[in-house]
Amino acid sequence: MKVYVVNLARAADRMAHMRDRLAGVDYERIEAFDGTKDLLPPSALTPNETACYMSHMSAWRQLLASSDKAACVLEDDVVLGDDFGALLAAPLPPHFDLIKIETCHQTVSMDKAALPMGGRHLHRLRSRHLCTAGYIISRACAERLLKIAITEPLDIEMFNHAAARHLCIYQLVPAVCVQETQLGAGDVSSIGARTKNRPRGFGLVVREAERAWFGLSALIFWPWRERMEIPFAEHGEEADRITVAAAERAAKSSTA
Repeated sequence: MKVYVVNLARAADRMAHMRDRLAGVDYERIEAFDGTKDLLPPSALTPNETACYMSHMSAWRQLLASSDKAACVLEDDVVLGDDFGALLAAPLPPHFDLIKIETCHQTVSMDKAALPMGGRHLHRLRSRHLCTAGYIISRACAERLLKIAITEPLDIEMFNHAAARHLCIYQLVPAVCVQETQLGAGDVSSIGARTKNRPRGFGLVVREAERAWFGLSALIFWPWRERMEIPFAEHGEEADRITVAAAERAAKSSTA
């Protein structure tokens, strides 16, 4: 499976890290839109949110320009599990829109039933699990998302409660990638940096209705679902090194 890495031109250091992490993997760099300088279309979102959305759209268009049925999209600040390359060769489920392969350490709701993928499992995601630093997208889903107007931040459009109801989204357990910031290291990627927008008017009503349905469905379907915080891969030398370094920095700063 082809991997598309979304990366800003001014973030050459991030891309250098990704080249090392993706050694032996078929990948293509997608130059990200820069919210600080690029001319962006009018939007209710912040410049960084709009740029993030458009950057991922570029990756989807690359998928559609190929003959591939699916692709993996990564942002340039993810740490990968040791078996990431092998996982890309594993069979995909017969029908899906998105497979979230990262964790943001949020508690999510998902089906107890699971499908195998490599040495991991896929569970149907039934709640939101935000962030877009690592996912697999089907060709049909890319076509569908490209037709949607940019009105919400990308991760809310793709991985909110409403998306979990309208799209066939799977969660990989344990996750095979995680952003450096989730390990306590690195800076927030400017690709995905954003401010939290609170919807107003009808948008707020819809959001609250989705939240109410999520709470009700959790009660109705509890025998078939489980709630858990998605773990990162149990292994990964780089992840271990980053976590230890971050802990050492925190310890030094607390004693300074």
